Amino acid sequence: MGEADVFELHTEHSGINAIVLIGFYNKYSQAAKALAKTMGIGLFTHREFWGAVHYSGNNFVNYEKHDKEEDTN
Repeated sequence: MGEADVFELHTEHSGINAIVLIGFYNKYSQAAKALAKTMGIGLFTHREFWGAVHYSGNNFVNYEKHDKEEDTN
């Protein structure tokens, strides 16, 4: 998913607050993630989304998955 995809989805569905990529191989660009954040939209892979659902507001939009190794250090 790129910036144009984020912009298009936001234009077509102005009330969204999340975009979840559900395909195993689906990825997003860092530029798309940054654009989504400026629009107040969380852009997540399927796995990231399940971590983000525990948060709201900016914490939801800015959620980023942390590796288990990072948590133990």
